[in-house]
Amino acid sequence: MLTKNEYSYIKDQFKIFRLTDRELDTYLLSLKIGSCSVQTISSHLNQNRVTIHSACAQLIKKGFLIESRKGNKRILSAESPQNLLKLITIKEQEIQSTKSNFGYVVGLLERNKSRLVPQPLVSFNKGTDGFKRMLEMTLSSTNEYLGIINVEIFSDHLSPAYLENFFSRRAKYGINSKLIWNKLDPFANKIIKKSTEYKIQVRLLNPSTHLESDWTSGFTSWNNYISLMSFNENQISCTIIQNDDIANFHRNTLFNALWDQALEITAKT
Repeated sequence: MLTKNEYSYIKDQFKIFRLTDRELDTYLLSLKIGSCSVQTISSHLNQNRVTIHSACAQLIKKGFLIESRKGNKRILSAESPQNLLKLITIKEQEIQSTKSNFGYVVGLLERNKSRLVPQPLVSFNKGTDGFKRMLEMTLSSTNEYLGIINVEIFSDHLSPAYLENFFSRRAKYGINSKLIWNKLDPFANKIIKKSTEYKIQVRLLNPSTHLESDWTSGFTSWNNYISLMSFNENQISCTIIQNDDIANFHRNTLFNALWDQALEITAKT
């Protein structure tokens, strides 16, 4: 019997397959009771047979249920959990195929868009997903990625595992980063030890600047974008501004002034 937390964890992981709650419940029940009919599932879940029939059809299409016949009777069986790893592999292949072709698609769309449509200059993003969208945007950087960040709060919200994976991917694109952090914590030290691998230079805010060491805001910059980040009272948000003048001022004046005063650091052993 799954606990509530275990069920929630499985549900989160299955988001990639776009399973509805009814489809997830149907799969888990089929896995638990073995081969059965739509009527049996409907009875156990106390749900309308038509809606369960629809859920089963989707699960068959998505590869979570297997349909067979026993005489005139339709039998449904849950796909083995081990075989679900194959579904992830298929998803990865689909994404890779789409990614390799998407540059051409973008070119076609750019060629056919109206030149009268104004380009968005400001976008506002909320939550962890908004921060991740911002970071993924920086992979298009043609110059250094610059950041002034409360590293402890940043890593807590985005998770150290995600950030390390992102730093690795960014380095593979040949993008160098300069980061000013407020202080060192275990995650910060871990990243500094891999700074060459991640193409990251890190400096620590100099106390002589008289800035607080536990700020809840931050700035990042790449190309002609800057991102203003706020972690105030756990209401995290990320505002992205695309503007040549603002980006140039941030990069060449504000950031450089702080960088020149910041302290070079080495990882603690």
